[in-house]
Amino acid sequence: MKPAHPVVFPDMREITGHVRPMALANAIHARVPSSWGGAFFITLNNIRDCIDAGDRWFEEETTEGFRVSTDSGFSCIVPERPAFCSVPHAAAELVTDREDADQTATASKGGEA
Repeated sequence: MKPAHPVVFPDMREITGHVRPMALANAIHARVPSSWGGAFFITLNNIRDCIDAGDRWFEEETTEGFRVSTDSGFSCIVPERPAFCSVPHAAAELVTDREDADQTATASKGGEA
């Protein structure tokens, strides 16, 4: 059985391969009361499981902030644009090789915390 993939709306930006699990968990738990105790580690494990399962990740601007969601249904809202992402695909840096004067686009893969 094929996994169901969500419909991608124009305002959603795919961030697959750029999610840093620990930083995402930190962003989520900045809004969670400390009385929740182990909730941080449960969320961190859920995030890592989604990444390991090969889920696609998306970012979407909402009235409350930014929603981060996955194919498997993990979703959260963080108040500011996710700083836990590495360089987006579209914003790759141009690196010039001085010897050959060739320009190549490179982007950080991220993914691990």
